[in-house]
Amino acid sequence: MTIIAVARDQLTDLRHRRAVLAITIGAALLTIGILVQYLILKKLMAGGFMPPNMDEEDQLQFQAALAAGTTGLETFLYAVVSFAGVILSLVVFSTLISGERAAGTIHWVLARPLSPAQLLLGKWLGASAMMLIYTALISIILVGFAFLAERSMAVSAIYSCLLMFPKFVLVGSVALVLAMLMPPPVAGVLAYFAGAGIFHTLAKHLAPWPWLRTVFTGINYLLPNYGAFTPYLRFLLGKDPDPLRVLLLALYAVGYSAVMLLLAIAAFRRRDVA
Repeated sequence: MTIIAVARDQLTDLRHRRAVLAITIGAALLTIGILVQYLILKKLMAGGFMPPNMDEEDQLQFQAALAAGTTGLETFLYAVVSFAGVILSLVVFSTLISGERAAGTIHWVLARPLSPAQLLLGKWLGASAMMLIYTALISIILVGFAFLAERSMAVSAIYSCLLMFPKFVLVGSVALVLAMLMPPPVAGVLAYFAGAGIFHTLAKHLAPWPWLRTVFTGINYLLPNYGAFTPYLRFLLGKDPDPLRVLLLALYAVGYSAVMLLLAIAAFRRRDVA
């Protein structure tokens, strides 16, 4: 059995998990619902809709509220699909080995003519393929809607979709390492907050203790940076998409994920899987 065969089996297993299906389908339906609301607001703005019995000042405020509503929905949409993808990634990657152990099939899996490194790599590829499917589904909805209904969203939608997949694999790879050392739910929570910039915040507010600020700053640079992969914040600030930034972030995610995978393989080799 090859690494590709392991990846294919893992992907097949993930596609039949209820939690994975629920998160994927739920995110897709919620995305469509938010986009419909976005379209309704844009139509109201384009048609100059005004509630009755409004003076001129109230009309201006109402139009400003509609404009803020469309921007808010667009920003909220990116936040929702990104958060749902992160949760899905944490569930998928953190249970790659524990799922086999819980089902009692871990020894059968290890009996295959593959080394632990090849086995874990195959499972990691299968999990990454699952996240690629999720990203592709959401991207089709986002980009398709942007071109059909609101072309001004097209560039930001493409930019967001290009950053989603590297982020999901990065988050999942961190969860995979932690899941080798602790239960998957705990690993998922820690992996989520590992890149939340907590140590950066602590460093900023510990100015009276320079040595401690230095320690926290160093830890912050060692931990993954998920915040860089949140393009909706850049849209809210009115910043244009930057192709070079996308490339650099993708390379960062690939490099960090590779290191996490190597650490996971080392932990897998040392751990008693019984």
